[in-house]
Amino acid sequence: MKSIKLIFSRLWFYISSNVFIFCMFAIGCIVCSISFLFFYGNGMQTKRFAGDGGNTVGFRTYKLEFSKPVDYDKIINNEIFNSDLIDDVKLVHSLNSEELPKELKDIPSNFLSVCTYLEGKYEIKSSQGRTKFTDEEIKNGENVLIVPGRDEMYNMQIGNEIILSNNKYEIIGIAVPPDEFYMTTKSFASMKYSVKSISIILNTQLSSVENGKYELKLHDEFPSASLTDSPSELYNMAQSNALGDFSFVAVIFVVSSLAFMFLMKFMMDKSSSENVIYSIVGATKVRIVILLLIENAILSFVFAVIASIIHSSLYEVLFKKLNITSDVEYYFSDYLFIIIMTVLLSCLVALPFIISTAKNSIIKNKNKYNE
Repeated sequence: MKSIKLIFSRLWFYISSNVFIFCMFAIGCIVCSISFLFFYGNGMQTKRFAGDGGNTVGFRTYKLEFSKPVDYDKIINNEIFNSDLIDDVKLVHSLNSEELPKELKDIPSNFLSVCTYLEGKYEIKSSQGRTKFTDEEIKNGENVLIVPGRDEMYNMQIGNEIILSNNKYEIIGIAVPPDEFYMTTKSFASMKYSVKSISIILNTQLSSVENGKYELKLHDEFPSASLTDSPSELYNMAQSNALGDFSFVAVIFVVSSLAFMFLMKFMMDKSSSENVIYSIVGATKVRIVILLLIENAILSFVFAVIASIIHSSLYEVLFKKLNITSDVEYYFSDYLFIIIMTVLLSCLVALPFIISTAKNSIIKNKNKYNE
């Protein structure tokens, strides 16, 4: 209890005897903590992936490949497709040599495929012509086709006809992918194509935990399929780089904090006469260093809490606009983590200054009292 009173009395001495210096130190620490929050949110892959990754299809796509082709009806009747989470589903059928157009007969079997999007929402990357089907084409299942971006296809014109799987189609576009034809879902179903793989695209990104649960659900629904692509790879990459990312962010905080630690040392030097008194009455240098560290930890904690309150209160109106990564969200756990790390790193940065102050003040004042 006496130690606590002693620590707070010394803190009050810092404030009352050096108001200007203390205010400069406080502002510096708060700015450093806010900067720490900024670089944490924009520099950590785990935060970036949870932010603007949600706007990237790769973070919302789950690709399943079947060991053997599956009937179209068995796929689309699965209950999982009734989920509100699903934005669209891409079905892929591998074409055999008999199904290929005469212009592509020399292509190896199963290299080319025909695809469709159940909802028809996604634009296909196209180098010529249209990138998607019209509502009327989708509704009526018209025989129109976006062909793969191969040299043989570039020799043809938009509006030309091509025969695929013994059925005639009008070319409305040439896709960038060199191995995929695209048609409407009704056309796909009418051809009774089997399905080699599906890509489920969600309308929102799942968290790392939710992603794991969703993958288990997919395995249960499609036990014969292998999950060949999912956000897990990206999450795992972010986790593997987390230590390196945070180390970089921590170094930035440490370097920026060094400038303000000289102000802290100045205030501690002002109370150096108290340190010699503690030494005279029996306090060891280690105990004095611990006392100074606790003082620094308390100040760092208070300033980090103030910085977190300012950041969270003004995030939508100010700090969110300063982000270099879009849609970064901060949660209570993030602020708590930053507060803890701020205290620990501040103590680490202050330790050399504290040891120097404790050593110099004791030697200087002992010599003064011995004169």
